[in-house]
Order: sequence, then C-alpha cells, then structure tokens
Amino acid sequence: MIGIDTNVLLRFLMTDDPGQHAKAVEFFRGRSAESPAYVSLLVFVETCWVMKSHYRITNRKISLLFSGLMDSREIVFEDPDFIASIFSANGFEKLDISDYVIAAIATKAGCLKTVTFDNAAARRVPGMELLA
Repeated sequence: MIGIDTNVLLRFLMTDDPGQHAKAVEFFRGRSAESPAYVSLLVFVETCWVMKSHYRITNRKISLLFSGLMDSREIVFEDPDFIASIFSANGFEKLDISDYVIAAIATKAGCLKTVTFDNAAARRVPGMELLA
C-alpha cells in the first residue's frame, strides 16, 4: 500500500495541470489490489475542500466521484464506512464536508459537542454548536 498526498489525488481528478495529471494517472494505473493507493481521512477532507472552494464542484458530484473511487480495489480509504455515511447525512448538499468530519471525529472521541464561530455550521452540522 502506498499513501498519497492531497495534491496527488487532486491532480488525478483534475486536468488543469496536464503534466502532473499524466503522472498521477500513471501512478494510479500502477496500483492493484495487492499494492493499492491509500487515502487518509485528512486527504479526503482536504480534497473535498479544494474541489468545492476552488473548483466549485457540488457536494453531490463530490459524493458520486468518491463513491466510485471507493468501489475500486486499487484505492483504499481510511474509514470508508464513515465517508459513505457523510454522503447520506441529513442536509448533505449544504454541508461543509470538513465541518461535518470535524464534528463527527470529536463526537467519536467522546466530546459532548464541537463549538464554532461558524453560524452555518452550527445550524447544519450535527454536534456543532455556536460559541456565543
């Protein structure tokens, strides 16, 4: 298994840098079930954030893209069940995926809540509360 950084996954998914895209495609073509690429939860979150903020890709398209990648035997995701649960979360279309992951990890660690100054996150993300 070979871990990948966010920029490698982004260059694989996006074609705005043809040279890096080609190298990333070649890398992923060399992966197999015996030697898969490993995508950590942090890489997943960073990739989602860049796709939404920089490339303006909707959450629905992000979920379809990652659902397809998670079906691959050549790519292993950290906690794929958790990632899949994000895509079926209430109000997913309007969620900031990174806020959702932050709150869910805190809840899993035993936190009663996650405080934020982000009004939208406090309204939309389960487990987040406005620090007022």
